Amino acid sequence: MKNKTKKNIKRIGFIATTRLHLNNNDAAARDFFAVSPLFRYSLAYCERKYDEVYILSRGSFHLIHPDNSVSDLDVQEEYLSKLEKKNWVRRISNEMREFFPVGTELYFHTSNWHNLLFKWLKPDYLIFKPMKGKAIGKQLQFYKSQVGQLPSIKNKETKCN
Repeated sequence: MKNKTKKNIKRIGFIATTRLHLNNNDAAARDFFAVSPLFRYSLAYCERKYDEVYILSRGSFHLIHPDNSVSDLDVQEEYLSKLEKKNWVRRISNEMREFFPVGTELYFHTSNWHNLLFKWLKPDYLIFKPMKGKAIGKQLQFYKSQVGQLPSIKNKETKCN
């Protein structure tokens, strides 16, 4: 495993889905959301930097591995009610507790919306927000400097929610 610390603590990266995606939802998550340059860059960066990477989506009550199909993802689930948000946060944080031991370092390359998870995960995990306060343009600039050029997208047929 890459990036292990002396104490053998895992480092887990999280990225968020985007509104831009392929029309074909039988694709792997990494391909489905690859239309977005920010998604592609953040995924490439996180895969190089952390031991594991997962995708967070409001349309799924599970952590999404980049290689898993998104066929059951509700891409229309953009806005959640207060109760739905609370249920989403509870289920995702419970899944994180199931998969990651106490003390795991969690790196959120996500929007502020996902900050709701933090109060459910502290103090059991070390939580980091590397892109905090950076506008999308600055995030892209950072990722591009770290990752370099990304390959072009094979299937450019997209839709926007």
